[in-house]
Amino acid sequence: MKTRFLSVLLIAVMLLTASPAEVFATVSSDDAPRQGETQKYSLQEMEVVEISDEAAEEIGIIGTEDLAADGQLQFESNVYGSQVYNTSWDAYSSNYIYNRLEAKERKLWDLLDAECRRYLTSTVNAKKQRVTDRTTGFTDTYYATEGIEFLTLGLTPDKAGNIYLMFGYANPQYYFLDSGYLRSANAIFPMVYDKFANGMERKAETTKMKTEINKMREKVEKGETELEKAKIAHDLVVRKVYYDHAYNTINPNTPYHQSAYSVFCDSYTVCAGYTKAFAMLMNSVGIDTIGVTSLWITGIDISGKEKKEGHAWNTICLDDSWYNVDLTWDDQDGQGGREEIYTWFGLSKATLTQEMDRSPAHREQSMYSGLTPKCTMDLGSTLEQI
Repeated sequence: MKTRFLSVLLIAVMLLTASPAEVFATVSSDDAPRQGETQKYSLQEMEVVEISDEAAEEIGIIGTEDLAADGQLQFESNVYGSQVYNTSWDAYSSNYIYNRLEAKERKLWDLLDAECRRYLTSTVNAKKQRVTDRTTGFTDTYYATEGIEFLTLGLTPDKAGNIYLMFGYANPQYYFLDSGYLRSANAIFPMVYDKFANGMERKAETTKMKTEINKMREKVEKGETELEKAKIAHDLVVRKVYYDHAYNTINPNTPYHQSAYSVFCDSYTVCAGYTKAFAMLMNSVGIDTIGVTSLWITGIDISGKEKKEGHAWNTICLDDSWYNVDLTWDDQDGQGGREEIYTWFGLSKATLTQEMDRSPAHREQSMYSGLTPKCTMDLGSTLEQI
């Protein structure tokens, strides 16, 4: 994560000069959801910071030969669900998307997994890198893991970035990852939140995370059916946190809102946090669950750059059928005397995108094409019950 000197300045200017409608995206009356009040869109677009080849060499780049030679990596060839493979932390992940990728894309995924697992299970420090913007002259500080080669795998920079985004939502146990990466001509370097850059401090936070997850998991396991387990997890997450309406301001209630850490170890989150935390709980009890995202253009800012808004939610496999679940929109935070509703629990894709919500919020990004479940069934949930 970078020290956001320029970002803070720009946000301050936006807040002072723009109307609320210009700062926070809204949907028109024709496109607005049919049920509920104004909905919450809070996915932070993946930040990509270009670095020189010299800077990349300074940080270090890991290739397929490096890990294979050390015995740290064996490319997966079997079809895996949500189980334990390398460490107990793998139980919180899903391989649904992984199993549908091309071989070269799976190799990048495996490299990312090996590197992130090293940071999760050791006290290695993240690499510090200062980068100067060639246009503005501002210098920012970032922390990142070693780089992962994509060019030698035959992947384009954009394809590698898409794989990395999907990897993060399928592997929410890597809570220390910020929402972006450094990129050189041939490698990407996953960003790490400043708080978790120091290895010893990250170890303490990892223990804290595991303790809080286990507390919730024990409650989820008490459900007698898959549906009961999902409802328990849904309610635990929704009742644990408040939606952070200040996430896109200078002073958010939590800086970790794009991570499951914001749910398990904090009191505020946004759609990314809800999505990743729910996936972790469900996968941990053997119910395959993934996170998916949307991203759409809302306008043009004063510099001529496209303004975008995004959202994240889950798809879950219950009794061999897949459904959409959106905890963010089910969290009422006490409005109307309710902590939670179930309006957005167990929806088919058709019901979700054509009846319930006609905005772009639940239209999956194009990179998910052919990789996510069809979700053709509805559970028939209502405002008050599933």
